[in-house]
Amino acid sequence: GLGNTAGAGGSGVLVDNMVTLDLSDERIQAEKAGVQASIKLVRCGNGHCAAVTSTGALFVWGSNQEGQLGVELEVGAKATAVPTYVPLKLPVLTVSCGFTHTLAITTDGGSYLYRRGVHPDSKTHTRT
Repeated sequence: GLGNTAGAGGSGVLVDNMVTLDLSDERIQAEKAGVQASIKLVRCGNGHCAAVTSTGALFVWGSNQEGQLGVELEVGAKATAVPTYVPLKLPVLTVSCGFTHTLAITTDGGSYLYRRGVHPDSKTHTRT
């Protein structure tokens, strides 16, 4: 199951008990990135969501006003409704979404924090 997930329904990211994502376009993006897997975990923050696949790939969507998605969007865009692949060097075990941040934990126990002031360039991810 999805566990306890929540979100901002007015922002179009509400997840409650069951979610169905149309990943046809995202599947193409994921396959280009070498990802072929099913969604095992979805978490939502105030206006954004993150999903982890069975192979540990991380996808994010929703508001990126505070950099909480950890990816660059089109110039001028502050949000995306399209689940976007976040390239990390190691598979993700779990993810948590807060009010304006996202925290991903990788298989080596590393953590990647996406928030205001943290540029999505992989060289500057906050890793603790």
